[in-house]
Amino acid sequence: MAGENRLQIRQACFGGGWVPKWWCVCLSAKLCLDRSFGTPIPSTRCPMVVRMTSILKILPKIPALLVVAGIWFLSSQSSLPTPQGILGFDKLQHLIAYLVLAATASFWFSPAQREFHRLRTLFLLVFISSLYGVSDEVHQFFVPGRDCNVWDWIADTIGAFLGAGAALLADRYIFRKQSSTV
Repeated sequence: MAGENRLQIRQACFGGGWVPKWWCVCLSAKLCLDRSFGTPIPSTRCPMVVRMTSILKILPKIPALLVVAGIWFLSSQSSLPTPQGILGFDKLQHLIAYLVLAATASFWFSPAQREFHRLRTLFLLVFISSLYGVSDEVHQFFVPGRDCNVWDWIADTIGAFLGAGAALLADRYIFRKQSSTV
């Protein structure tokens, strides 16, 4: 029986190699080692799998948080250098910033949510990004040299709609492509 368990554990872990009793690397296996006894346990109860799953849930959320921090930092500046040409147009800068925000915020939703509830996801992404746009404009009201402008908020909302729509269309295209290859 013990040899049979050891064989199951070796087959379940990556590469079929031996895993010490105190460590588990079975990220996608159905069996893992109990850290204290070395007996097989379901991977859903393995502390290492749970920890890695938590990390993998957090990673896709980081880009949206970085975009939010970048927008907040730029909004806190009294004056910003303006690029030449069409990118110097203030409303286009707002549109691009919130397009990127909504596109990166789409990763906060599960793939199933993005696939099967597209309109609800689109509405939530636009609503949340637009609400952040309102808070950003109120924040700019208190920054010397900046002002609160409803047209900036409209540009933010249009950018959020375009970004959320583009992210969901790309997600749909990728999902279809993966479904056709399987």
